[in-house]
Amino acid sequence: LFMNRWIVGVSLLCLLASCSKDNDDTPQSGNNNVNGGAGISFSSNVSSSIIVEVDGPTSRAPLTTFEPNSQIGIYGIPAFEGGRNEDCDLYNRKREEDFQENLFNACYTYVPGYETLQTEYPATFPSRSNPSLILYGYYPYNEDVTWREVGSVAEWATSWKLNTTDMSATVDYMFTGPMQADYSKVGTNPVVLNFQHAFGRLDFRFYSTSKEVCDVGYRIKAVTVYCNTGESGWMSIATGELSFSSRDLICTYPAGNAGITYNTPGEAVAKFMFPPEQTLIQKITCTMQDGGGNSRDYTIYDYKYYGYDVPIKKGKTTLMRINFLPKDATFSGPANVDSWTNGTTIDKDVKLQ
Repeated sequence: LFMNRWIVGVSLLCLLASCSKDNDDTPQSGNNNVNGGAGISFSSNVSSSIIVEVDGPTSRAPLTTFEPNSQIGIYGIPAFEGGRNEDCDLYNRKREEDFQENLFNACYTYVPGYETLQTEYPATFPSRSNPSLILYGYYPYNEDVTWREVGSVAEWATSWKLNTTDMSATVDYMFTGPMQADYSKVGTNPVVLNFQHAFGRLDFRFYSTSKEVCDVGYRIKAVTVYCNTGESGWMSIATGELSFSSRDLICTYPAGNAGITYNTPGEAVAKFMFPPEQTLIQKITCTMQDGGGNSRDYTIYDYKYYGYDVPIKKGKTTLMRINFLPKDATFSGPANVDSWTNGTTIDKDVKLQ
């Protein structure tokens, strides 16, 4: 009888071992005591590092929720509350069994009217004795996430791609980074996912300080960016880092026949997404149509002739405010001012022919 109790005691200690280095050098398998823990859910009121307007079904970024039927991918790794959890990350977990059951690239869907993201396979905390998870979320969900190198580090990654012929359809790729959820803090409340943007933005606002120009009835048909960057590649789910091969691209954003506001820049009519830091903007043109239906392309920027770069920074917006002037007007020149958060604003005057 004593021997049986000793064996049971050792077995229980093994089951209580966590992923933390504080308790065991061997990471815990993800599927132990799965049904013993409380259920975990995720709030439909997701949070973003930047508050911007939502743009169509692909979503530039969430205000408080994603667009209806948007799908989010979630990974969950059993962890130890209060521990360092050094091995509980996406760099050390290569197999599905290393993750909490139903939290290995789990697909969650935003359905309007529900306070939680919906899934076919609900998940739980690891156990009552080990009620903690390290979570990673990313958007948009991809069932073909793969283990591969991003930069020089092997990890879980999802593919990404620019829609160069219609940049308004390029998705706002996002990630949360590691988030620890402890049942003692969360309880039965849904976990709020805090997203960050993997790309940088380049926005355009148009106006004219000339009433003469506004009276002509110019319409903005499209903005085109000539650049050297990646068209497709891989995004680290852990950090949002992007890997790709650079090449020269022509990227067009249909402006939807937008008008020109008087004196004050209007709403952004073109909002490009590019890989940050490694995108070289070479030239920017704008297709304008006058009141008679005649179209003409105007050069807004050419790096060969201007003494400044157009920066693309992760999670930030570079805003170009374009002031269209009569052909006999003088230029005031670009002004670098401080604008997603703490980005760059470039004011540019363009003479109409």
